[in-house]
Amino acid sequence: MTTRKSKYWRDRIKKEMDAKEADDISLEQSMKQLHDYHFRNIEKEIESFYQRYADKEKIDLSEARKRASELDISAYQKKAKELIAKAEKLRKEGRTVTKADFTHQENADMAIYNLAMKTNALELLRLNIDLEMQELANGEHKLTKKFLDEGYRKEVEFQAGLLGLSVASQANVKNLADAVINANFKGAKWSDNIWDRQDKLRSIISQSVQSAILKGKNGLTIARDIRREFDVSASYAKRLAITEHARVQMEVGRLSMAENGFAMFDILPEPKACDVCKDIAKHGPYHLDKWRIGENSPPFHPYCRCAVVGLDKKQEEKVNDKSEKFENITPNLMPLFSKFASKITDLQRKIVYSADLADTGYIRTPHAFDINNTLRNKGYNYLNVDDKLITDTLDSVISINSTPKNIKVYRFDDFELLGSINEQNNNIFDSGNFMDKLNQGGLSYTNDGYTSASYDVKKNVMGYRPIKTEIKVPKGSHVYLTDNEEESEIILPRGTKYDIINAKINEYEEIEITMEIRKE
Repeated sequence: MTTRKSKYWRDRIKKEMDAKEADDISLEQSMKQLHDYHFRNIEKEIESFYQRYADKEKIDLSEARKRASELDISAYQKKAKELIAKAEKLRKEGRTVTKADFTHQENADMAIYNLAMKTNALELLRLNIDLEMQELANGEHKLTKKFLDEGYRKEVEFQAGLLGLSVASQANVKNLADAVINANFKGAKWSDNIWDRQDKLRSIISQSVQSAILKGKNGLTIARDIRREFDVSASYAKRLAITEHARVQMEVGRLSMAENGFAMFDILPEPKACDVCKDIAKHGPYHLDKWRIGENSPPFHPYCRCAVVGLDKKQEEKVNDKSEKFENITPNLMPLFSKFASKITDLQRKIVYSADLADTGYIRTPHAFDINNTLRNKGYNYLNVDDKLITDTLDSVISINSTPKNIKVYRFDDFELLGSINEQNNNIFDSGNFMDKLNQGGLSYTNDGYTSASYDVKKNVMGYRPIKTEIKVPKGSHVYLTDNEEESEIILPRGTKYDIINAKINEYEEIEITMEIRKE
């Protein structure tokens, strides 16, 4: 794929972004119409309730419930039928029936019966609202499923035209539709998210309606409260559908790129992309086999509409050539490294960071020397209980962090380092000049303790030592970038194995050794 052709495909993908934005707007309108329709039905139920009971009786429903619960409803039902028959007889005689046609007791009995019916009507209202809410949940599920199905189909067609997929490849991607659409995203399926949220909404609406009526609120107030809940629900529904839609289409893109032989991809930020998306895109391209939605592939957040594009072989070669370069962590890279290499919990921080240079912890304390000496000379099992906790915690912290770029870090050592290298390589220095041996290639070194280094060589407090070591740390290696900015400290895992690249004597008559973490 030539550069001109690559630009053509990127332009096509950006046009496709506009089409997806139009789909999102259409989905938003449909989701709002769905919520509006069911809201109006519930509003009608409430209005009907008030027209039949609340406006006429003007009696508090809590009192009605109390009085109705004390009724022998069957006896009053019988009396009501008799009074209705009496009224019908009077009408047939051509008379207009009023309360004056009944005794005071008969009027009282009818009022109590109406209150009982009013209380039962509240239960019926709740039931009807609950049924309407279930219809809303079903409607949202159907609308979202259709949106995702259509998104999957459109993306397959788009990728086929973009990458020239064969019929067989298209069939392979299509066959995975259900698995892709129903896959877990951030720990849950989209359908589970709908049911869970709608169950909560149904409970909120039911409780608020009952509470409002019992408190004597009018129908308009209740409808206004429900409208707020429905607007929030519609917004959540739209966010879920659009984000899942993006996930589904990105997965189609990944499958299509894999089918077409791509090994790397670039991120194309959408026109309105946020700083997070732009930053992640800026540090691409990324390897397809390390695809992680939300970390190095879209969507990175709700409503994210960034896209991806595969790199051709020539572009990959350029990237691979560039990726072999190792750079210093400069101030402008710190936000990126803080995100990927500085994660730690409050509890972990209390354990591995020393308070006021106390004899505890590992960072900002000489106690780190004690821990490393034991690890290097005796082993983990010889640590005391407290130091084992510190070591286990630091291991855990390092394991969840990694460097997002190829970097160089620095440390200074005593001549003990040369002794360790010699011993680990069958006493190779005994048979010739050690500098020649360091430069001959094939030597390695394993640090059984932690490797504490500095990303800014000028801040390393051990600069007085005679051996300067430059360590190349490949992208993706586990590291922990500490808060110890005074020393620009970065910690590599204990037991790290290094390949020795070369060595020299610099102008300050220091021995400089270049090492690189071995890629196992």
